Amino acid sequence: MGTSPQDREHDDPAAAMDTRHRVRLRRFYMAVASYALWGGIAVIAWLGGLIVMPPALLATALSGVVLSNLVFWYLLRSGRSLLYEDPSLTFPQVLVAMFWVLIVIGASHTDRSLMIVVYVVIMLFGIFRLDRRRFFMLTAIAMAGYAVVVATDLAIRDVEINYFQEFMRFLVLASCLLWCTFFGTHVADLRARLRKQNLALQQHVKDARRIADRDHLTWAYNRRYIMNALEEERARSEHRHAPFAIIIFDLDHFKSINDRYGHIAGDRVLTKFAEIARREMRAADVISPGRRANAFGRFGGEEFIALLPETGLEGARLCASRLRTALATEHFEQGIRVTFSAGIAIYRHGETVEQCLRRADDALYRAKNSGRDQVFTEKTARRGSRDAKVISISPSGD
Repeated sequence: MGTSPQDREHDDPAAAMDTRHRVRLRRFYMAVASYALWGGIAVIAWLGGLIVMPPALLATALSGVVLSNLVFWYLLRSGRSLLYEDPSLTFPQVLVAMFWVLIVIGASHTDRSLMIVVYVVIMLFGIFRLDRRRFFMLTAIAMAGYAVVVATDLAIRDVEINYFQEFMRFLVLASCLLWCTFFGTHVADLRARLRKQNLALQQHVKDARRIADRDHLTWAYNRRYIMNALEEERARSEHRHAPFAIIIFDLDHFKSINDRYGHIAGDRVLTKFAEIARREMRAADVISPGRRANAFGRFGGEEFIALLPETGLEGARLCASRLRTALATEHFEQGIRVTFSAGIAIYRHGETVEQCLRRADDALYRAKNSGRDQVFTEKTARRGSRDAKVISISPSGD
């Protein structure tokens, strides 16, 4: 099993990607709303004579705005934008918006000051993603575009130009765009720092959760985690009628190990046993990858517990037998011999976790009273019989 309600709160890459996708679309819809607002203003200015262009050219420009936004919408909505370095497509969106605004500025030669401010609004959208280099690129492109518009007025359209006014417009536009560049890069730096701090904080929280869920000595799951996992698995079993098994292990004569070799040696025995058990539990997960993972934890002192989801009596018995075999081949320091007694219980529909644990503990008690180094598993009681039978696994594993 290995999951708890806290674990499910950890970052899921797929969920995080879906969230970022929604954010990109939200920003795009904000840009579309801005297009609608400034497009309406441009139409009003055209009707009032501030923008001078043939109706066909105006219709073509508006159609181009709609078409370009449909292309961006398709790339973002379909996920094809993920193929690019910036999945938000911020730079090309700002560049295309500048192109359409430049057409409007070129047509509004009677009073361009009204439309120049739109440049600044467009640049503000770059705050979301652009770095300093791309901000400077857009500023240079915007200024070059405006210079081309003024040059076109002089060379082609023969429009009378007030050089001082154009110089002031150019100066104000350059100042505003450069301000947007430095402000945008400052915000981008703050966002990058904040993102880095958030990632560090998330890692600290994840580490704290991991520590809170683990036994400080053996690094197996602690009693609190195991009890939560048992309750979660019980609810799942009630809902899906899926069985699960509980195995309680007790290291044989552990007090004698402490008394003879010292508590430090005893701690090392506990730690090594937990490592062997976790390894064997993971091996079972690999063998049966379709089911939920096993969970292994320290229940207290020299007592450990294993939760085996979607496992019946025979599967739990084989798991305990495999662990006994693995433990027999391990070499502990100072020639210490380590064995365990274990009791197995299968969850019964409608009972509590405590009742299931009590039956596993009773099987463990029987194993210890029968000479230790044994595993007792509960058999299903015959119809009409109240007492469950038990079988034992001999030290040889038979």
